[in-house]
Amino acid sequence: MLGEVTKTYAGHLRAHGYKPAADEAEFKKILAEAGDGVLKRAGVRSLDDMLVSPRDSQPFVIAYGKAAGRLLDRGVVAYEQTGVSGRRLVGFELGYVQELDQQAFDQLLPDRAP
Repeated sequence: MLGEVTKTYAGHLRAHGYKPAADEAEFKKILAEAGDGVLKRAGVRSLDDMLVSPRDSQPFVIAYGKAAGRLLDRGVVAYEQTGVSGRRLVGFELGYVQELDQQAFDQLLPDRAP
């Protein structure tokens, strides 16, 4: 699921001069414009479901608006809030997802809000 979120957002960034979505509502419009195939590939029925991690049942942290800079500067478009067993999925602006342990995550995003 984070894979489809990441790919869609990365494509949006490339197509729009790396300008992030202003907020979740704008990103939902971007996802809707991508068509039903996005939902099918993610294995969900709604855009709301697509933005929640099935692993930790929390909404993904996604690079929106002015606050997006701190994530995008590190190449990150989205990540799981808590993940599972000390590991989080992180979506990168190049369109791939990687699972990071807590130490690697903290090194990648040392200035994130707790």
